Amino acid sequence: MMKLTKKNMKSPSIISIILFLILVTGCANFQYSTVYNGSSQEGKHARGVDVNNSKVIITGYQGAVTILDMASNNFKVKDSIIGAEDLRDVHLFDDYSYITISSGERGLVYHHKSGITESIFNMNNLFLDGIDFWENGKDGIIYGDEFKGKIFIMKTTNGGQSWYGIDTVNIPNSLKNEAGFAASGTGITLVEDSIAYLVTGAADIARVYKSTDKGEHWKALNTPMRSGDSYGIYTTSFWSANDGIIAGGSWTDSLYNEKIAFITHDGGKNWENISAGLPGYISCISSTANGDFIIVTGRMGAYYSLNQGKTWKLFSSHPFYTVHISEDIIVFSGKNGVLKIYKYEL
Repeated sequence: MMKLTKKNMKSPSIISIILFLILVTGCANFQYSTVYNGSSQEGKHARGVDVNNSKVIITGYQGAVTILDMASNNFKVKDSIIGAEDLRDVHLFDDYSYITISSGERGLVYHHKSGITESIFNMNNLFLDGIDFWENGKDGIIYGDEFKGKIFIMKTTNGGQSWYGIDTVNIPNSLKNEAGFAASGTGITLVEDSIAYLVTGAADIARVYKSTDKGEHWKALNTPMRSGDSYGIYTTSFWSANDGIIAGGSWTDSLYNEKIAFITHDGGKNWENISAGLPGYISCISSTANGDFIIVTGRMGAYYSLNQGKTWKLFSSHPFYTVHISEDIIVFSGKNGVLKIYKYEL
């Protein structure tokens, strides 16, 4: 410890520097502990994750569905939906029913309630990318890759029991090769009571689609994210109508890290590059409700920020597919069903 003498006590610059370092160090840390370290279903890649109260649901390859009760630390469900190819995303409701989407040769949507799973949507040659609901639990959006010249978008107003396609007149024309990425099912985020964002890549321009009327009308916003082939926006997280992050890169060029993460504070009109400090491809991003804690994960590990991407710190070197932050837990899922859950405090 530095001894304060009359000379250095008279030097406000030294004391200011010490106080600043203490302040920065204090703000740059959070406490966490491991509460589960294992797998959801061994050997089955897991990408879909959602949390509701004490329940964590994880979905993945070959229709794998797992529900873990954090209150008792017991698995309530370990099942597989027959006919599902890869359950890339899932939404868990308050009554612990759920909606999950299957991506692959066919786009499938399943609704599960009271022990019964029903296929409520089935379309050939459609690849589904993600699902999300507004807080009311009634209104939700599913989106998929380009279908007949438009990004595929459909909506529910009854908690997922039935869905209808958004009038394609109200969806911008797709760019050549434009598509979503279902690496973690987080290419869509719904905020407040009517704002929706979904993201794309693979075309010459990576775009953010935005709706301000609960998904009935959409506009496409260009972004500076690198795009084309396997490059583009893979994931997004907004914590208000105007504030949010997009992230991605390329799953075939994992070391590319120059234009892989951007933040906006004006609803996507302008974007600031926050890629510095990130090593490469990001498949998923998650944030707290006010954006004060953000985690990204991908093939190069998981990194966190407590200042909205101004600086990043390593959380884990493991290459998880998906991360989900709730009020007090962090859930990671990945290859072969790896599952890690942490309790945290800021």
